[in-house]
Amino acid sequence: MSVRAAAGDGDGGRHNTLAKVLLSSFSAVAAEVATFPIDAVKTRLQLHRSPGGGGVLRVASELVCDGGIYRGLSPAILRHLCYTPLRIVGYEHLRSTFTSGGRETSLLEKALAGGFSGIVAQVTCLLENQIRLVHFVAQWIELCSILIYIIHCTH
Repeated sequence: MSVRAAAGDGDGGRHNTLAKVLLSSFSAVAAEVATFPIDAVKTRLQLHRSPGGGGVLRVASELVCDGGIYRGLSPAILRHLCYTPLRIVGYEHLRSTFTSGGRETSLLEKALAGGFSGIVAQVTCLLENQIRLVHFVAQWIELCSILIYIIHCTH
C-alpha cells in the first residue's frame, strides 16, 4: 500500500504528511525491534573477547538467559520515533520545495535536502536528549537536597 493510498488522495497534504510520519515511525520501530538482538550480540562480542571461544551462539544464549536480548530497546525506539520521521518527511518536503514547475530534482538538490534534513533531525534529537538530561540532573539535585536536609535535621 502506498503512502498516498494510506492517507487518501482527497484528504490534502496534511493527512499525507501525517501518514508519512506514522508509516516512517512504524517502519523504523519494526526495523529496530528486528535488528536489536543482532546488535546486542555484536556489541557483547566486541566488548568481551574471550580466547576460550564459544562465539555467537554462546553470547546469544547468555543474553537470552540474562533477559538482556532487548535490554535498552526503549531508548532506541524513542530515538527513532523522533529522528526517522524528521529525517524522511523533512527530506521529502525539502526535495519537493526544490522542484518547481514539474522539473526533475537534481542530484545536488537531493543531496542538500538529505543533508539538511539529517542535520535538523540530529540536532532536534540531541536537544531532546539534553533536555532529558537537564531534567534528570535537576531531579537528582532536588533529591540530594532533600537527603541533606533530612540528615541535617536528624543530627
